[in-house]
Amino acid sequence: MKVTKTFSQIKAANIVIFGTGAASSNVISFMKNHFELEASAFLDNDRSKSGSVFQGKSVYHPDWIAKQSVNDLFIVVASSYYTEISKQLSEMGMAEYTHFVNGLEWTKSFEKMILSAYFEPEKKSETSKVRERLAVFCTGDGMDVGYGGDPIHESAICMDLPKKYASYLNHPQHLSGDATNLRWFRDGVLDFVYSSHVLEDFEDTLSVAREWLRVVKPGGHLVLFLPDEQTYRNYCVSQGKQPNQHHIHEHFGLAFLKDKLSELDGIEFIHEAFPVEIYSFELVIRKL
Repeated sequence: MKVTKTFSQIKAANIVIFGTGAASSNVISFMKNHFELEASAFLDNDRSKSGSVFQGKSVYHPDWIAKQSVNDLFIVVASSYYTEISKQLSEMGMAEYTHFVNGLEWTKSFEKMILSAYFEPEKKSETSKVRERLAVFCTGDGMDVGYGGDPIHESAICMDLPKKYASYLNHPQHLSGDATNLRWFRDGVLDFVYSSHVLEDFEDTLSVAREWLRVVKPGGHLVLFLPDEQTYRNYCVSQGKQPNQHHIHEHFGLAFLKDKLSELDGIEFIHEAFPVEIYSFELVIRKL
């Protein structure tokens, strides 16, 4: 069972240790040394300890929880009586793996195992992997097609489906619609159009690329970060995952796309790279 909060959410939470014995000291040391996590307070069912100080932090009776915002708490139970305490916390409206966990389990695992298997992994968009390299082509007024919550640049006009296929961050969406028809824009009005891992989902690759280039000014850029399909499929096999069923073309890749785009006049390829980030490629087209 995995903790349903991400590691970043746990770091931002009010972390409280349930227990004030030797096990608590071990868990505190482990949290601090491995994850730089600090507890803000302690809980103990022994009312005689309420109001005392342990490890430099105040000790409270669990009744204290009722005065807190439950969703802001993350309780690490450092006690051999986890079954009983788990039941106690559940009866107070808290959910295991969301609001509290068995802290003793942490000390039985290696750091890498905990980060990769015990916590839900942080979501990372494809764009985040290449932002530093490709953002230089995305200056001025432009849009991110299929931005998935994480645009190439914070000033980009963000367009996606009414219900995004992927959502990594919470950057606002400005336009909802079909990437094959950028109906909001006249010809030649944008400095750039950027898109990551979208174009491979369309049957008529050239038609979609032509529409994206339509709205780009002369001298502007169409900036693409896309998967090489065969490399991507091999990667999926190596990871025991199913390939994305939305990918249309079996041999989609840099050569495939350049061949399609060669049918267009008034463009030039100014940047390309493959492989990038395991199974992807970059292509930047300048409109002449």
